[in-house]
Amino acid sequence: MWPLSAGREPHIRQRKLLSKIPRHFGTLRLMQTKTKLKLIMTTKLKILIIASAIALSTASALAQKIPTVVNPQTGLPEVVPQIDPATGLPANGSPPFKDSTGTPTWIDPSWSGPTNVLSSVRLEQLPLTEVVRYLREQFKNSFDIILPGSSGSYDPSQTDVDLQLKDVTAAEIFSAMNLQFEIDKTPLRWELTLNGSRPTAMLRYLPQLVPPPPPPPPETRRVFYLGYLLDASAGTNEMAKLSDIANVIQATWDDTGMQRGKINLYPPGQLLIVSGNSDQVDLAEQTLIALKEKAASEKTHLLAQPRISK
Repeated sequence: MWPLSAGREPHIRQRKLLSKIPRHFGTLRLMQTKTKLKLIMTTKLKILIIASAIALSTASALAQKIPTVVNPQTGLPEVVPQIDPATGLPANGSPPFKDSTGTPTWIDPSWSGPTNVLSSVRLEQLPLTEVVRYLREQFKNSFDIILPGSSGSYDPSQTDVDLQLKDVTAAEIFSAMNLQFEIDKTPLRWELTLNGSRPTAMLRYLPQLVPPPPPPPPETRRVFYLGYLLDASAGTNEMAKLSDIANVIQATWDDTGMQRGKINLYPPGQLLIVSGNSDQVDLAEQTLIALKEKAASEKTHLLAQPRISK
């Protein structure tokens, strides 16, 4: 038989081993807790940085001292638009007045124009000069009308008006024209105000409302092989032949009123490279096709001539 101490020794080692297992698990739990705390601290630090950035941007905006007023209808602050010193109007082209509801308008609250109603108004593609004459006749010169002069190549008084209205006052006719200007993106607005005690309608030209020019069309590039044209023409100077063809293309652009594109010549490969928008490149290609047909026609005509035998 095994001695009693020898039989108990494995059990003693197992108890010692089991007693060490909780310590390992405790160390693991402690490491997980430290990791979570580190993650929480990192998240709080990020939130603090974002909050600080928002606070700085808010303080910067307040430091700019942007003027605001309280809208009596909503009780909320509104930004006061900057005034253009040249016109005395808001620099962004917005209406300078507000009606009883606080809505921006081009009609001065003190406007005291005629209240008579026209049963029918038909303004069919009439320039503003004719519209002004019509309104003066219909309302018996009960208010003054001021038109601006031309601005460069643009004459506001020649802008056409196309309206058909019924049962409208003078102020409603001017408001309808303003709506048409807004829809057509025309940089004009009628302002109804008082000149002393005299009702006055002033046509305002607002260059800030001029829509930006469209972006230029994308540039394309095409390479043309012109060996068939160069071989058909007399002479051995490839550069001179290519230059003659390039001159024909440029003349075609000029004759059609099209802006010139770019032409590069590569005599070793008998190549002509055209760069420009799609219309310029297409016209250059059509010109080269016509030149090819002309060269083929001349060659056919030459071959058709009878040979004189000696």
